[in-house]
Amino acid sequence: MLPFRTSLAGIVWPAIVQPAGATLLALLFQLEQSQWLAHERLMEQQFLQLKALAEFLWENSPFYHERLADAGWVPGQSITSDLWLRIPILERATVQARRTELIVEKALNMHGRPLEYSTTGSMGMPVQGLGNELTHLFNSALIVRNHLWHRRDLSGKFAAIRCKVVSNDFSDWGRIESSAFVTGPAAVLDSSTDIDRQLDWVQAEAPVYLLTYPSNLRSLLLRARDRAISVPTLRELSTFGEMLPPEVRRLALEVWQLPVTDIYSSEEFGNIALQCPQHADRYHVQAENLLVEIVDEHDAPCAPGAIGRVLVSTLHNFTMPLLRYEIGDYAEAGSSCACGRGLPVIRRIAGRQRNMLHLTDGRSHWPAFSYKGLQPIADFRQIQIIQHQLQDIEVRLAGIAPLRSEAEALFSVKLCEMLHGQFPIRYSYPATIAPSAGGKYEDFVSLVKDSG
Repeated sequence: MLPFRTSLAGIVWPAIVQPAGATLLALLFQLEQSQWLAHERLMEQQFLQLKALAEFLWENSPFYHERLADAGWVPGQSITSDLWLRIPILERATVQARRTELIVEKALNMHGRPLEYSTTGSMGMPVQGLGNELTHLFNSALIVRNHLWHRRDLSGKFAAIRCKVVSNDFSDWGRIESSAFVTGPAAVLDSSTDIDRQLDWVQAEAPVYLLTYPSNLRSLLLRARDRAISVPTLRELSTFGEMLPPEVRRLALEVWQLPVTDIYSSEEFGNIALQCPQHADRYHVQAENLLVEIVDEHDAPCAPGAIGRVLVSTLHNFTMPLLRYEIGDYAEAGSSCACGRGLPVIRRIAGRQRNMLHLTDGRSHWPAFSYKGLQPIADFRQIQIIQHQLQDIEVRLAGIAPLRSEAEALFSVKLCEMLHGQFPIRYSYPATIAPSAGGKYEDFVSLVKDSG
């Protein structure tokens, strides 16, 4: 049974939860029911909520009034799938240039105080936006839903290695979880910490759950294998903030015999999709909070199995709504999940737009390369491939001495096979490859502007 946190002295069971925690539990109760709705029923509810948002924006947002009118919508009219597709896609550059127009003055305190967020700018285009206490509540519920889906023991110790934190120890998992539940302790460490110190820290803290970035987890696992270090208390590894390569899952099983649970999230929207608790190769879109579309080059919905651009719309942010916002990610649309949930499925996150490899004939694709296939040639600790120009690719290999010319040539042949193209490749050998200012590490970066 979940350990609920009581707010009244002397009342231990059943617990009387404080108002904020009770609101969170009420929302979780609804989410428990809604996840099993048929997909069509979920879409009906989404469009019902979007109609309420559209009615408000028609009167209070000139920016969206114009967009809704151009789509042919008028107050009182239902929102349908066909009408929704006529609403223009919202580009990141538009959000940057017209941010003040996107803020709805009348809504600034309607759903609690405004809360600022800022993207990391990993695409070179940081965005500053506004949520509010209500959007925070919805995302809090999804954070707890993730715990419940994966049957986590909230009394265990939780540890996180991430950016923008002050390394510290805490008596509970944080304000979200502890508003309704009794939890165990927690600890956080800044991800800029040297990887050996990180590993020592994990071993000393002995957590039950560890959350970090996929690239950071990979480095931890490699060092743990080298140093023959195990952490017997660990039951689960969680990742967020970057693409999770299949190799990291395999490495986690090899080194620590542990599964990895991934989260697809963003600064703008919080949790977008959560890994299915029954099927690790599928992500469930959090449809009660967001409408997510995957569209092709013609802006038409992708069929299951096709890869397209990800558009996200918030259902509850009246303060600074983002409708049909092109987040910059690519994903593969999925079919219905055998777990029985009606929540839409993303089969995999293919990558960010800046992570696409560009070819001289105008085509582009997501580069896939295997660490396992390259390391017999060069036993690097980190790799980063940068496409500076169409015919200028730099391979950065960290943690090793420079390769001999024959080994570089062999590495180039193997890499070009994996990239499905022929490129002149030059090499550099930094001591380490630091993550971006946002704490994210990208193993492939393209600086080539998209011709589309």
